[in-house]
Formats: sequence, structure tokens, C-alpha cells
Amino acid sequence: MAINEKGPIYLLKAYTAETDFYLKLIYHIAQLHPKNLTDKDIVNRAFYVAIIARHSTLETVSYTGITYHSMIITSNDLEQCKIGTRIVTKTFFSTSKQMNVVLRCLHNNVDIDDRLSVICEYEILNQRTALDIPYISLFEGEQEVLILPYSIFNIVDIKFDKSNSPQVEIKLKESWTGTPAQPTAITQQSSTCSCRNQLPFILTLSNTNFDPTNAMYLWQSSPTGANTWSNLGTPSGLSTYEGAGQDSPSDYQCLILIQNPTPTIITSAIVTISNSYCPTFAMNCNQNNKIDNFILPGDFGTIINDQATGCSTNGYKAPNPSTLVLIVDKNYAAQVSTGGDSTGMFITIWIDLNNNFVFDNSEIISSTSLSGVSPGPITVIVPSSIVSGQFGQHRMRVMLTTINPATSCGQLNGIGETQDYNVQIVNGKLIIHY
Repeated sequence: MAINEKGPIYLLKAYTAETDFYLKLIYHIAQLHPKNLTDKDIVNRAFYVAIIARHSTLETVSYTGITYHSMIITSNDLEQCKIGTRIVTKTFFSTSKQMNVVLRCLHNNVDIDDRLSVICEYEILNQRTALDIPYISLFEGEQEVLILPYSIFNIVDIKFDKSNSPQVEIKLKESWTGTPAQPTAITQQSSTCSCRNQLPFILTLSNTNFDPTNAMYLWQSSPTGANTWSNLGTPSGLSTYEGAGQDSPSDYQCLILIQNPTPTIITSAIVTISNSYCPTFAMNCNQNNKIDNFILPGDFGTIINDQATGCSTNGYKAPNPSTLVLIVDKNYAAQVSTGGDSTGMFITIWIDLNNNFVFDNSEIISSTSLSGVSPGPITVIVPSSIVSGQFGQHRMRVMLTTINPATSCGQLNGIGETQDYNVQIVNGKLIIHY
């Protein structure tokens, strides 16, 4: 029927039937030497392999993914299996998508001597390496995947525990032979900040369909959209990169040197990480070193009126939705208390005037030392000289520290508290008075 209908399906059905045909076929195919085929070999066996491997009808059942196979081996056999060893299939090789199927076969062949029970996990990467044939097989419930001759796998992991069943687990990954698709750089941290290690991020790769054996990875960064790339360290055998932070929104990509089957360099698709405000390092605030009250009247009826707020979690309080309006070059009086004697404490106030998510020293609008239980008012002024026309919505940071000058990232394992607010800077010259 296979000849009359010119269909390879019948060849597969014959292979899966419970007859001696498949045993004799795999035995004779295993004896083939591709470089020294006789005419008899070509007609009797090589054609069979070629039809199964290349016939267009079977394109729809090509399989990539995970399959399983069980077997019994000796201790000497296990010693030959080393991580990194390359395995070549010399004949057709039956596996199953269902582990319970191969375990059942293993239990039906319980060892009665010193042999070891083994389950192998095969990761198939290339099209036409294997065929998914449960609907072709005469035994559909076995969920059979047929691995074709001359497929190459690498042993990537071996686990051995004689008290377990199975006693040996071997993971094998196919060597990639196709054209590698472009991997994609990904991260779970969509934004980070300039304070090192406050919002760390990890870069990884997805869609990696190449052979990773001996591959080298070099991560690069560029200001977002600039396409001017700088290396992050040196080439490494690790495909991940851990970043501590960034000063501005950045694009990231990875250059990958693939060794197998031939040396090739591919570049991943980029991932962009935006910037956000750092919550500051976790700071220790208690009765005498917290911002218990912060009151700052603004213009147009706006006011910050935080009273008896206590210690914020990790010494940081994020802004609420309200916005304080401040006019440039105008003096404002802020009231601050710490809940105790504030002697030796300092209050520093920044406004991120260029909205780059960094509080620079040039953006400090007030820096004052405190003393006593009820410190006097603090003068706050937003000079037009530092605003430079950058009116509108901004973030303001108020920080209580035991050191001066303070840094907007906070003291690492330090004492104090930080509170952030939304402010709007207004040009007083444009205000019309009636």
C-alpha cells in the first residue's frame, strides 16, 4: 500500500506493529555506514530512512519538545555517561511524551541483578529530528515520538540515587543544526534607579534555540534610542546579567558567540528599562530620628500637612496624589519635628527639576541643621537660577539624616527617614493679580 499510494504513513504503521519487522529494521539500520553504502543498503534500508526523514507528507508531524525513554543499563554503562558527552542515534529510537508510559515499561522490566533502571529525558530542538506519531501508531495510548537515525544529543545532566526508582535520570539536549533565531533580551524589572543596589535587575534571554555548548555572552547597554552600545563587563559563559542600577533609561542587548555547529555571532532583540525614583536605602528611624511632622504651606491653597506620621516602612514614604504649588524666588517656611530631641540631625530638601529621576546636589533647595525638641521654621526657596525655565510638575524629596551633606540615596544602613512629595513649580511673573 505504501508503494501504491506513495504514502509513508504505512511505513510508520509497519514499524509500530508488534512484529519482528521493527526489530530487524533497527538492527540492520544500525549496521549501516553512510560513507560506504552498497546498492543493497540503499535499496533495502537507506531509502526507508530517507523517506521517513524527508517525505513532505510527514512535515505536519515533525516534533520539537521533551520526550522520555527508559532502559536498563549496567554500572559500567553508567560510567561511560559523562556530562558533555555527545550521543548519536544510529537507528530509529522510540520515546514517549508521557513519562508514566516509559515508567510502566521500566516496571515491566525490573532488574534481577546489579543493573540500573534509567529514565532519559530528550529535549528535541530541530525540525524533522523526531516525528509525533500517536495517531499513526497502532498503539495510540503510548504517545510515541520517533527519533530518527543520526540525531545528535548532548548529555547535560545526570542524577544517580540507587535508592530511587528509577535509579538514574539522564537529561539530553539536541545539538542545534538550523539557523539560530534571534533571541530576545527580557527582564522582570521594568524600571530601576540610579542608587546602586536599591532596585537591582536581572537580564535573561528567551527564544534561545541554539546549542549553548561553549557559547559566550556579552551584554551591552545604550541610552534608550541612541544605539550607542557599551560593553557591560567581558564575555562570559553565563547568559544572565545582574545590574545594580542605571543613571538614565537604557536599552540592553546581548551578543552571543555560538560555537556549534559553526562559530556564529548573533545579537538579541533589545529590552528597555526605564528609570524610576529610588525609595532610598532602608533607614532606621525611631522616636528621635524620624520626620514626625512636616508642614509646608504653598500657594493657591495647597499645603503639605503631615503630622504625627511616625516611622515609615524602611524609613521611606512615597508621595500621595496631592500636589504642592511653589512659586520661584519666594520664601516659604517649613515646620519640621522629629518626635524628640533633634540635635545632631539635618534636613535636606531636593526638587528633581529636570525630571531625570535623580536628585542632584545642584537641585538642593534647603539644607538645615536641627536642634532641640521643637526646631524653628526652615526657610525653603526655589531659586529661578536653578529652575532655568523648568516649570511644571516635579518630585520633591525631604530627608532627615545624621550626616551633612546628605545623599539622596540615603545612608546605607543609616539613621533617619525620607519622605517624597509632588510639587508644581510656577513662574510668579506670569501670575495675574486682580
